[in-house]
Amino acid sequence: MNQAAATLGGLREEFLAIQDSLVAATSKDRIVLQVDGCQIMLSPDDPLSYLNYAVPVSHDAAANVSAVVEVFQSHNRTPRFEFNQDLWPGVSERLIASASWSSRKCRSC
Repeated sequence: MNQAAATLGGLREEFLAIQDSLVAATSKDRIVLQVDGCQIMLSPDDPLSYLNYAVPVSHDAAANVSAVVEVFQSHNRTPRFEFNQDLWPGVSERLIASASWSSRKCRSC
């Protein structure tokens, strides 16, 4: 295990706690949906992509990317994921491999 991985392993719970706090604060004025191991937060009034995004909440997040994309599209929003690759290994790969995501820029990778 390299030094960076060892450090992250020791800080993982702290980073997840920070993510949870940010999600809780953001969720107060959003439509919040749980889909495919992701929490999707959508602004009810503004389509700006920075106000509408999904974050992983389980180890199998984005296993079915098309289900997440469908939620965004049904609300006329651009699909967007916010995550740290080190905290959520495999999510980038699942997004890139997905046919429903392949034409989109993977902003969080």
